[in-house]
Amino acid sequence: MEPILLERAAKHLLEGDPKLAAALAVRRRSTFWSRRVPEIFLQWSLVETAADLLGDCAAIAAEIKKGKWSLGDLVSAYVGRSKPWMALDTKARHLESRWARFDLRGSETGPDWEKLMAKCRSNYLGTLDLSTEAYTQALEAAGFHCEGVPPQSQIFRDHVAPAVRSGKKTAYLLVDALRYEMAVEMVDVLGGDFTVETSPVMGQLPGITPVGMAALMPQAENGMALEKHGGKLVVAVAGNRLPDRAARLQWLKDKSGEDTASLKLGDVVRLTPKKKEALASTRLLVVTSQEIDRLGEGENGDEEARIYMEDVLEKLRRGIRNLATLGFDDIIVTADHGFIFAEGFETGLKMDAPGGETLELHARCWVGNGGKNADGFFRVAASGLELGGDLECALPRGLGTFKNKAGAKAYFHGGASLQEQILPVVRLNRKAAKGKNAATALQVQMPRNKITNRFFSVTLSLEAQEMFEPEPKLVALELLVGREIAGHAAVASYGFEEGTKEVCVRPGEPNSVTLMLSMSPPPEKVSLRVIDSKSGNPLATLKDIPVNLAL
Repeated sequence: MEPILLERAAKHLLEGDPKLAAALAVRRRSTFWSRRVPEIFLQWSLVETAADLLGDCAAIAAEIKKGKWSLGDLVSAYVGRSKPWMALDTKARHLESRWARFDLRGSETGPDWEKLMAKCRSNYLGTLDLSTEAYTQALEAAGFHCEGVPPQSQIFRDHVAPAVRSGKKTAYLLVDALRYEMAVEMVDVLGGDFTVETSPVMGQLPGITPVGMAALMPQAENGMALEKHGGKLVVAVAGNRLPDRAARLQWLKDKSGEDTASLKLGDVVRLTPKKKEALASTRLLVVTSQEIDRLGEGENGDEEARIYMEDVLEKLRRGIRNLATLGFDDIIVTADHGFIFAEGFETGLKMDAPGGETLELHARCWVGNGGKNADGFFRVAASGLELGGDLECALPRGLGTFKNKAGAKAYFHGGASLQEQILPVVRLNRKAAKGKNAATALQVQMPRNKITNRFFSVTLSLEAQEMFEPEPKLVALELLVGREIAGHAAVASYGFEEGTKEVCVRPGEPNSVTLMLSMSPPPEKVSLRVIDSKSGNPLATLKDIPVNLAL
């Protein structure tokens, strides 16, 4: 019956009735077979996410078509509402991540999943095109300036410098391609331990890494310039060229006026005793992360990028918690640019670049001099973007892309869209520690003593060891072969954080968690470790679980 009901839900989606499909998915997720067979639960989860996405696509598209939008109204609609448009990007990211992880292709029963995914991608892409066309029109009309939304170049002056001057240990996290909606999801469950403030800034165009990272440096508010040097594009801050990461970090250390250190995100996630000791006297720590951009632009394929892109959020959360335990009172997280990650570009959306003297050519931006004009893109002098130098930039109108040697993948950035240009500034301050909580014991149970399917379930239970009621715990589940990750949590009965794969466990309310064994070929045995997300301490371990996958 489940495949028949799944087909019915998919039919509702394909025929344009996402509400009926969503209602059916919510009912079926809590029934016997969904609890008994993990694959069924996962399929209903996919249907529910698809229904939410298609419903949002229809609502946002209808709203955009109602009239002409100002730049301020578009930014407010994207990030400022109780139900902001950016939630659509989160749902699209979750849908693609689930699709990449669950591998439902070629199922002999149930819906035509490929057809359903094509419908979701087409509608999402259409909504992106509408919002981006409205955004580029409003951006040009506003002279590339949005009243009430500060430029990216003021982040260090307005957020980092005051924290450092106040004497606080400050951490400044520069996350390449951290989109606004990802930042919101990343800090969503940190509110219990931190006071969190998230606000938007306007990213500096063109939205490529050398420009965006330079805009995050000290004195960027005093002037940036696009310069030609050695036949290449170089970005200068306050008259000083910063051609790469090393130059930017040196500039930041020289201008911060405090004892400054720098680390990569991976070093912060797993802090060694030596690194902890070295950071004891550090007043300003700069943490850089390139994982999102590197994965999106890499050669390993879009599906693999989607899977590992989700893992970056978990690493950021762990890193933030680690920094707080080392006494970093003020933690500021921001990005150089956002991105669009969308399948299904049509050939007609790809256009010839202006040509002429080309210093930089990406899918969504051109920097140079001369060349031609065309209706599919607009040109703006560097001065029009409040940049020095005599170079020009060309940016597509709408969701178009330039033809270039690298080709236009599903992942791209550099242009003018809400997803690419509206960036987050997140400030976190650790709350005062509460009184000692009741001692708790977390137990893990498996219905079988071996793993016979790549999808399998465990039950987490939380009980008090004292007379006081324990608080809920947020945990991460690690499926390991030695130190190598062999799988991950996919869904849970309740309290599952899609972006970080963390799970909430409430006292007296067991939580059934479905895990996916992703290692290929499958190992002979694995170990499962449950970790307290706040402290990083292990809470429970199941060692050497036999793996015997059925063919």
